[in-house]
Amino acid sequence: MGARHDSHGSISAAPAILAVPVGRFVLDVRGYQFPLSTEPFDKDWLMVTVAWEGITIQFEQSGPFILASDLARWADGLLRIATEGSQGEVSFASIEPNVAITCSPSQNEHSVTVTLHVQGDSTNCCVERSIIAMDVDLAQVREFGRALAALASRFPAR
Repeated sequence: MGARHDSHGSISAAPAILAVPVGRFVLDVRGYQFPLSTEPFDKDWLMVTVAWEGITIQFEQSGPFILASDLARWADGLLRIATEGSQGEVSFASIEPNVAITCSPSQNEHSVTVTLHVQGDSTNCCVERSIIAMDVDLAQVREFGRALAALASRFPAR
């Protein structure tokens, strides 16, 4: 696979992928929504694509759903859960209601229940909302957290 380029010609980072037996969740960052902005409320929005590629359900949503600081916060939180386990429900959400990840204890001490919440853009007349819940091994949570950390280092808060 060759290098990928974002809409502004720069090389983009590999997407973060959480793969489980029933499918995979992909979070792909295409770049900053406003790459030249210095405005506090605009400069850190990221253009992302989130997708679920499942056995029976597939969906994909794209837009400026996540702030650069969300990626770093989510990565830190998921890596902490992968190391310490989930003591209770922990939710990682973006400011916009488009993407959220919730982790809660599962019956197996080596996994957590991960629930993905993905909602289309509310300005669209046909808002799609998808919720997928699955048990995920802590090692997979760690890999997903590391992939998010790599994205966060490629697209830091400015």
